[in-house]
Amino acid sequence: MLCAIMWSAIRDAFDKVSIDRPDRVAIFGLSEKETRTFRELSCDARMMSQAVAAAGLPAGPCLVCSIGNLISFFPVMLAALEARAALVLLDGDGPPSHILAMARRLGAHAIVLPDDTAVSGPFERKLLPGGLCLIVLDPAADGLWRHAPEHGPVVLKMTSGSGNQPRAVVATETNLLSDARHIIEAMDIGPEDVSLAAIPLAHSYGLGNLVMPLLMQGSPIALRTGFAPRQLGQDIAACGVTTLPGVPYFFEHVRRAGEALVLASVRRLITAGAPISAETVSYFKETIARKIHSFYGSSETGGISYDDSDDVSVPLTVGRPMPGTLVDLRPWPGVQPDEGRLFVRGAAVCAAYATDQEPQDEVSNFVDGGFLTGDIGAFDSRGRIVLRRRVSRFINVAGRKVDPAEVEAVLRSLPGVVEMSVVGAPCETRGEQVVACIRRQNNALSAEDVRAHCAARLPVFKVPRRIVFVDALPVDARGKVSHRAIQTLVGEPDDAGDR
Repeated sequence: MLCAIMWSAIRDAFDKVSIDRPDRVAIFGLSEKETRTFRELSCDARMMSQAVAAAGLPAGPCLVCSIGNLISFFPVMLAALEARAALVLLDGDGPPSHILAMARRLGAHAIVLPDDTAVSGPFERKLLPGGLCLIVLDPAADGLWRHAPEHGPVVLKMTSGSGNQPRAVVATETNLLSDARHIIEAMDIGPEDVSLAAIPLAHSYGLGNLVMPLLMQGSPIALRTGFAPRQLGQDIAACGVTTLPGVPYFFEHVRRAGEALVLASVRRLITAGAPISAETVSYFKETIARKIHSFYGSSETGGISYDDSDDVSVPLTVGRPMPGTLVDLRPWPGVQPDEGRLFVRGAAVCAAYATDQEPQDEVSNFVDGGFLTGDIGAFDSRGRIVLRRRVSRFINVAGRKVDPAEVEAVLRSLPGVVEMSVVGAPCETRGEQVVACIRRQNNALSAEDVRAHCAARLPVFKVPRRIVFVDALPVDARGKVSHRAIQTLVGEPDDAGDR
């Protein structure tokens, strides 16, 4: 590879930023207790590129990255872009078996993990800078993704599908750059703004609101491996945080603790991933004169809309469509005349999932040059989007979507489980929680057995929080399992426990 050749538009933008502001802090690594200037981050990226190039992978490899919110996330992403790779981004909280299964399913050539991750199997392990390692794989011949490096690098964003496996959304550099430009314009994010980065960088929300503004225009971030409420005020003051992209759980936790004042100096509060209550929005508006602005998007589309208004309306809206984004309503059975399924078009909208062999379904589709979401919504008199409900069974756990079918497939492999159904139940702190309703072969199977089996195969947020054992699953008039009846059965307060 010739160093003079620039393989990536994003990498090119970052190189310009690092030249323009070399000594400005790019990342306050709060959890790692380290910082990186743009000069240092650029050096880290060069070292990572050299290490990946020396690993002997084929041109344009498919790389799975599962390292969470570490500083090294950025060098890995920049190295993958330069190598014209297909970079698969996972949360970093899944067990190694889940990560390996995902990598094999996609036909990946290697996995990037923290070096202290225990991975069983006869894999070649190569050390990478930043305390990481590269697990080299023999890609499956029937893997879902076949990357063409001559078409440039892509990022595969994982999202819940309608079957028993997550789907990989193919985002090109054009998609990522367009999404970031729309977000920067709509939210007025400048190069001097500092964002508190406690949401996962690997999610579409984190990519568009945190990763890309840093790489494109040098907007620094204060990086946390997770939400740390006890450190919130200290983090904001120490790093000069001006923007906080969060999820309802963040703000509702602060509200319950009566500590809204710790956010008083933050200019921009943003929430996404799940509906937030009007009570919480009103509380912050009345207490610190700050409105929490709702942002709506998906892995397939990037940002769809943003509420930039200062008023607290009831019902809450998710604002007007993002710049360069067209949203209209498509008919759907059983909806009101002014409602419909949201259909999204624009340069940030991806074109497809990682393979056209995955079954398409009525929940979410790439059609007519855009994306038909699984959300039912309407426009208010000011052209703002009001979300009504979803047409799918997805469970929303603190902004992370869980496909019940994926959890059910794992439960199906557990000896002693005869029949099961996974549903979402209300949760005061997380919006919803995953609940497994199980008919078991005998009483020898315990709730602890079920959780241990799931924890070894699924990320933490997908593991059922409650286990309900029943003599028989309720069915409807057609003899099919009634998810509505099961949700009624398990929809009790959080302290109901296992039974």
